[in-house]
Amino acid sequence: CALPISSQVGQLAGAIVYASGHPCPMCLSALVMNGIAAVYYAFDNEDAAPFGFDSTAAYHKLGLPLAPAPLPLIKLASPIAAETLYGPLPHA
Repeated sequence: CALPISSQVGQLAGAIVYASGHPCPMCLSALVMNGIAAVYYAFDNEDAAPFGFDSTAAYHKLGLPLAPAPLPLIKLASPIAAETLYGPLPHA
């Protein structure tokens, strides 16, 4: 996560973050702590699950709800397939 480095060189409050995937609990905490205004992402947990990158279990284990989110989390349509980012399916 690049937020600790970024916060050393300037204020992040009100910034918009673009991410490849839905933030995991650790990243979401860092985003909230740094005052990020919103996160736009391409792939959600359902998209990432077949590749082993689903953070839903971590949210549940920590007792954190996925909704309502503490800041706007907006999924964008992606021009690429999940396989392009995550690689081939493990069972393929």
